[in-house]
Amino acid sequence: NIILTSDGSFIKINRKEQEEKIGEEVYGIPKKVPKNVGLKISIAFMFVLFVVFAIYKQYTTPVTTVIVSSSIQVKYEVNKFDKVVYVCSNDDLGKELIRNTDPMDSAIDEALKTCIEYYNDSKLISASGILITVNGKALEYGKLQETANYVADKKLNVLMNNAGNQHKLLDNVLNDTATSTK
Repeated sequence: NIILTSDGSFIKINRKEQEEKIGEEVYGIPKKVPKNVGLKISIAFMFVLFVVFAIYKQYTTPVTTVIVSSSIQVKYEVNKFDKVVYVCSNDDLGKELIRNTDPMDSAIDEALKTCIEYYNDSKLISASGILITVNGKALEYGKLQETANYVADKKLNVLMNNAGNQHKLLDNVLNDTATSTK
């Protein structure tokens, strides 16, 4: 029941008898629900919704484009967490590569390694080798450790242009191992 108190405020009370008449004095236990709880819940819900939307927007916004070219070309869009958020290819072999490797939401290092493995296993590497071009935000040095190790094991010719900084991936791995053993 909602009653009007002697000081003019309205409060909710719990009462077992429901046979009150207007103007009659009523006694009961006040409900323990704070005022405007609906408003507080809706504000908290809007805040949580805003945070979830901001995280989703950060995750789905690409900041780096990685293009892997050899006899076929595959384009990866990478977010700021180094996860693949979009991948495409223009030809049928590239679409088959995407279906077989399934790089969505994986780390760019893992996606590039599986892509180069697929190229190598399917004999799709051209005579000039593989070119990896990074546009947008450059990938940090050392981020492609699994890919570099695979390239070193198979002795593949992989040229990487990391936002203007061009180098051979195999040479970098060999130089790093030579300096770490000294």
